[in-house]
Amino acid sequence: MVVGGMLLLVRFIWGEIALESSYKHRYGPEWRSEYEHDHGSLSHAHTKMAIAGLSLLAVISIISWLYWQAQNKRRHRHRR
Repeated sequence: MVVGGMLLLVRFIWGEIALESSYKHRYGPEWRSEYEHDHGSLSHAHTKMAIAGLSLLAVISIISWLYWQAQNKRRHRHRR
């Protein structure tokens, strides 16, 4: 379930970057206005990408911390 959520976050970020890139190539200097006409605020999309990126970082940090905690508990058990 966690891996699935992480994949969704990565997919969202990747999809947004690909969408913006396609608009840049398709419309040139006027890509921002075309994007906002079709998809809404560009700054709102960037905010959602930042939140998705921070969420991904938070999930990775929590998983790493939990793994580290589990390893420390195992080490302490073997020392006794």
